[in-house]
Order: sequence, then C-alpha cells, then structure tokens
Amino acid sequence: MLLMVASGCAGDTGDGKSAGAHTPSSTTAPAAAPSHTPAQPTPVPVPTFTSAPALTVQKLTALTFPEDVTPGTYGMPVTALTPSAGSASRPVTPVACQDVKEIVEGKPATVGVSQLINWKDDIFPGSTTLAAYPSAGAKSVFRALEADLPLCRSLSGVDYGGHRFTNRIVVLPAPTVGDQAVRFQEVANVGEGHLRYTEHIVVRSGETIVAFVMADVDRQTPFPPNLVAQQVQRLAAAQHSPQAQSSG
Repeated sequence: MLLMVASGCAGDTGDGKSAGAHTPSSTTAPAAAPSHTPAQPTPVPVPTFTSAPALTVQKLTALTFPEDVTPGTYGMPVTALTPSAGSASRPVTPVACQDVKEIVEGKPATVGVSQLINWKDDIFPGSTTLAAYPSAGAKSVFRALEADLPLCRSLSGVDYGGHRFTNRIVVLPAPTVGDQAVRFQEVANVGEGHLRYTEHIVVRSGETIVAFVMADVDRQTPFPPNLVAQQVQRLAAAQHSPQAQSSG
C-alpha cells in the first residue's frame, strides 16, 4: 500500500521521472533470480544376476592364494559366498555406501569365494573376495561402483555390539592392475584417540571382480602390491584359458 500511495501523489515531469520523489536504489534494481539448487547425483543401483558365470566356486577356490606357499602368510581358509552369509552383514547409510559395501563383499555375484589371510608380521588379518559374473555383468557392477563411490564420503551404521558408528571414506589413487580398479580407505575412530584404517582395493579382471581388504590401527598398511598383481593375473589367465572360453 505504501508504494501505491507514493506513486499516486507524485507529479509527472514528462521525462518519466516523478517530481519531488526519491526512489531508493533498492526498488529500481532488477528482481533477483530465484535460487536454484542443482540436482544432486543419485546412486546407480547395483545390478542383480541369476545366470551362472563361466567360473565356478571350485575354479575360484583354485585361484585363491595357496596355503603355506604365499610369502608372509599362514592359515588362509577359503569360504564360498552364500545368500545366508550375505544377509548377516549389517546395513549402512547412505545408499551409495551400502552399494559400495555390497560390491566389495561380492553380494551381486551368483558365484564367489572369500579368503581370510593371516600375516606373520601383523596381528590384523587381511582378506580377498573373488566374485564371478555372467557376460558383461562385471562391467555393469563396476559402473555402479565408480558412480557410487564418489557419493560415499562417510558411512554410518550399527555394529554387532549395538553401537552406532560413522566412518570416514577417503578415495585414493587406484593401482594400475586389471581392466578397472578403485582404491579407498575407511577411517574409524576406535576410541582413546586411536584410528583404524581399512584399505579397500577393488579390481575388475574380465568377468570377475576381486576385492582386497587390509586393516591396521594408527597406521595405513597397504595390501602387498605384489600379491594384488598375482591374484589379478591369476584371474585373467583363468578366463583366457581354452576351458574357460569354451564354457563361456
């Protein structure tokens, strides 16, 4: 109402300006454009599969690190991945982190094995997960991993003791192995000023995806690069063998 009254009482000088009236600059400035919040990227859903890949559980087991032969290790049991074992894993948030976690654990695969690796010089064990996929399946899973990992900066959940946690995720330069690879650290506060660093290296080799996990407290200990290269080379060679090609 105040603007309407002022406009009606002021005389027109003929040049488009009102005599005796002073208009604050704030009223003559163009209206501000409405704020626009750019759309946030959404996680890429992890694909699911039902058909069998070329590599079986028996073949994957034979491709893991052999007992008593791998330097610096002892006691390396291998376990086949099963739906019942996968369902026992605790969920985390946000969705992008849950997707990354499932891929690391081989959940989307219809065939997979995990291997626990005990180190002679370290009290914390490492592990690998070998997952096999049907034709083009590993590529689609890795596409979801590469899209979701940048959206996972911290993950939250409840541990097996019922305690809530939030861990930081740091994406690191990937090793130059396999067809595709990513690497990241999960940093957890374990109390009394101590931090646990868990390294994850995930590599696609043909129609397989292998994840390497290495944990330590108050220091970052990488999974031995020579063992990473050995495992990836073993998977690649198995898929290029005449038996693998004929079964595919």
